[in-house]
Amino acid sequence: MSLIAEEIPKYHQTSRVNGSVERNT
Repeated sequence: MSLIAEEIPKYHQTSRVNGSVERNT
């Protein structure tokens, strides 16, 4: 589960810009 914990911050940074649009779509 260490990989997920480290991938959360990385995904959050992209989610803030790309994720916002990709998640809404």
